[in-house]
Amino acid sequence: MTATSQSNPIPRSTDRVGTKQGSIHDRDLYRRRTGDRPVVESVIFDLDDTLYNEMTFVIGAFTEVAVFLAQRTGLEAKTLLDHLLMIERRDGRGQVFETLLASYSLNPKWAKAMLATYRSAVPPLSFFADTTALLTSLSAAGIPTAVVTDGYGLVQANKAAGLHLDTHVDAIVYTDSLGHGGAKPGTAGFETALAMIGSEESTSAYVGNDVTKDFIGPRQLGMQSVLINRKTIGRVEDQPAFAHPDHIVPTLSDLPRVLKFKSPLDRRTA
Repeated sequence: MTATSQSNPIPRSTDRVGTKQGSIHDRDLYRRRTGDRPVVESVIFDLDDTLYNEMTFVIGAFTEVAVFLAQRTGLEAKTLLDHLLMIERRDGRGQVFETLLASYSLNPKWAKAMLATYRSAVPPLSFFADTTALLTSLSAAGIPTAVVTDGYGLVQANKAAGLHLDTHVDAIVYTDSLGHGGAKPGTAGFETALAMIGSEESTSAYVGNDVTKDFIGPRQLGMQSVLINRKTIGRVEDQPAFAHPDHIVPTLSDLPRVLKFKSPLDRRTA
């Protein structure tokens, strides 16, 4: 299997990015109340912390930044890496390079080159164990799959390369390339993915881990939605009803329990 990546996004009307007309939300809530489960013929996934542990990419990319800086300062790369990770845990990634340089009284102009090094890094990455099993099972059952991922396009593409993602799914959509409004919670990324794999909204499901933005677009389109409850961002109870997932599962192996697939999955892999 070799995935396709979008280059020229499909045309879309701006009203599809906001609240879609009609009673989509009511229909979704009805489905949740009655337990009715439409047949699923395709699955779209989020990437970071849904299919693999994003922190493994961060560590790999920070390692390359640490080596870059060590070669120019004489400082130890491991010390720099440990310091980067400490700053990231404490402050997040927004100003991590500037903070590191300031702590060593180094030229702040190096931050730009450090950011470029981070963004160009392609460390080897691995899926969660249940990801590999599920994707194998879905492929064997003839169920198309796609990934829709937010974030800086080059970085997300490098993550995909590190995972060899294109050999495991049928399509990859980088919402950064879709322009203004292309990212979640908008619907453009999902519409693009559905067009690429030739699937309908009503027979597709989306799986993600961010309850603050992941499920609004799929629900507007009438897709089923599933929260993978690991490294979850946000709390379901803090979100408005139209942002709630239809199902919550602890692992990807539990998808066949909540989704009714058009073809049975091999339980030895799923």
